[in-house]
Amino acid sequence: MIKWIFFDLGSTLLNEELAYREYMEECVKMLGSLGMDISVSVYSGKMEEFVWEDLDPIRAT
Repeated sequence: MIKWIFFDLGSTLLNEELAYREYMEECVKMLGSLGMDISVSVYSGKMEEFVWEDLDPIRAT
């Protein structure tokens, strides 16, 4: 009998691009309120850099 079914929705059944974009925009706003002037593209680049370093990009950034 099957007890569990696991679905990996991210990037398979759902497009997460918009959610990540909104997340990055909110992070940039928060950093701006703390006096750090950074763009979404720089923030995104840093997230990608951490992915290549095999780190969790959300936590590391």
